[in-house]
Amino acid sequence: MTQAVPVKRWQYSALACRLIIMIAPLLCITAASAKLTAKLDRTLINENESVQLMLRFEGQADSSNPDFNVLQTDFDVVSRSRQQQYNWSNGRGQSYTDWTLSLMPRRAGALIIPSLNYLGDVSNALQMRVRSAKNATTSGSKPAIFTETLVEKERVYVQEQILLTQRLCYSLPLTDMSLTPLTIEGATVQEIAQIPYQKRIDGVEYSVIEVRYAIFPQNSGALSIPKQRFNAFQAPNMRQFGGFLQRGNQVVRTTSTKKIEVVEPPKQMDGYPWLPSSQVELTEIWSGDLGTLRVGEPITRSITVTAAGLTGAQIHPLKLGTSPDYRLYPDQAQIETRKTDQGTLGVRIESMAMVPNRAGQIRLPPIELVWWNTRTQRTERASIDSRVLEIATGTSLPETSILPEGPRVEDRTLPRTLEAPPSSPLLMLSLVGNGLLLCLTSFLFLRTRGPAKKIQRGVKTPPDRNALTRKQQLKRIRDFANNQDLVMMRSAILDWAAILLPESPPSTLQALAARLGDSALAEHFALLDKNLYSEGLASDVDLEKLLSQLKQQSIQPTFAERAGEQPLKPLYPKNTSR
Repeated sequence: MTQAVPVKRWQYSALACRLIIMIAPLLCITAASAKLTAKLDRTLINENESVQLMLRFEGQADSSNPDFNVLQTDFDVVSRSRQQQYNWSNGRGQSYTDWTLSLMPRRAGALIIPSLNYLGDVSNALQMRVRSAKNATTSGSKPAIFTETLVEKERVYVQEQILLTQRLCYSLPLTDMSLTPLTIEGATVQEIAQIPYQKRIDGVEYSVIEVRYAIFPQNSGALSIPKQRFNAFQAPNMRQFGGFLQRGNQVVRTTSTKKIEVVEPPKQMDGYPWLPSSQVELTEIWSGDLGTLRVGEPITRSITVTAAGLTGAQIHPLKLGTSPDYRLYPDQAQIETRKTDQGTLGVRIESMAMVPNRAGQIRLPPIELVWWNTRTQRTERASIDSRVLEIATGTSLPETSILPEGPRVEDRTLPRTLEAPPSSPLLMLSLVGNGLLLCLTSFLFLRTRGPAKKIQRGVKTPPDRNALTRKQQLKRIRDFANNQDLVMMRSAILDWAAILLPESPPSTLQALAARLGDSALAEHFALLDKNLYSEGLASDVDLEKLLSQLKQQSIQPTFAERAGEQPLKPLYPKNTSR
């Protein structure tokens, strides 16, 4: 039987010291290798809130970064920054590199931030908890920062407008706010407005940033509106030294996703251009007086189509038709999309020059536009009624017709025989005295007026402002003529006429020639209109002669500009009391 040998107490102490000496280097090695550490600013957050992960590497780091892809399982990396520092203390230098990441959890519940690897060093894993939005706040209260997502409709037709509203509400001071762009596959998106305002919620004052979008789905089926992200920074604490030069913690809030059902256009619109709108209007404007139309003289008609909830590009061209009674020369349509409180307002303006082909009555057909009312869910028609125009004879005027109209004098027939007044010596003496008095008055008038004329000759009259303007207009007309731009030349001539005759500017070239009483100018104008609006081979216009004639008319003063002349009153004024 073997007997146990007793061990003394001092032997236990020696054995413990040996173990400590052997384990101590291992502990030092383990501590020295723990160069990569991770920590969170919070371990309990609410859903739709971000958390900051700070990763520090103690030692000399290169230009590479840790592999952050392992975080994308449960988090979205909102932002990332890197900072390197070097400290010298007590004769010993220390360098470290910090990475700061803003993470947005993808779900509620318990989440784990896995270990990260950098240059062979592994960081510690972290645990956190995300509370759901329903349990994040107490009953009847709102968080300090939250978002709202609103859609006008959840079921629309193809190409019908969807109004989307995103709101960021906050009761804390925020700076540098931004919102990620909205991109939707299978739809076009237009931002309508960004509106800041104040709102009281549950007795608390909130600042609100509201962003509105108009979305136009292009295909039928399910349309998904993705999340957007509001980014901001809390205002820094001004009590800290240098706080005004720093930004506070980053704040990130995401919006909600929305599902929209998009259906095909209704069968009632088969055969018509698809135009889904809440209101469509048709209006027309004419460039001149419809009561003075003549054969061969053009007049411009502008038709405007406005459609609420559509873009200008969605409005189809109008069907105007043709007629042997007149010719149409359409201009390029003007397309515009305006932004209103109700979304978009599409505008399409179609302008055309109409030239009558014959005299008499000409009937313009009605213009109709069939559209789908998205409010009443039925087809409607916007229209311009038919119109009858009275057309006078052609533009070729006789020489007498282009003279300006003077005062109308009634025809009076003189009696065939005139009875001579009875002769009287007293009457003869009165006539002689009146004649002498008239001669004396004329002599005194001419004598007193002579020196005044000499004084006026030495004074330079200031240049006529209207004449200078007419000169500039003539230069514009010549420039268009040199460029063979007859359309703009015709418009410039009418502008020149408005300066020449400001009281009642003529609207056509033939009316201008009639006002000026110039038959040669009327012939040039007729050839110019024929070149512009004739379908067949037109005669050439002698532009040099036309410009010379305009220059001559511009030099001559108008009736109102002639010094000392006043329009004569009618010899027999009409009795307007009848």
